[in-house]
Amino acid sequence: MSQTTPHRLLVEYLNALVEQLDVPTFAT
Repeated sequence: MSQTTPHRLLVEYLNALVEQLDVPTFAT
């Protein structure tokens, strides 16, 4: 059984995107 969590990867991807955009969208 592999502990693969696609959700975590998605969160990391979104985080990187937000950092690149530098827009306080999820800063609520």
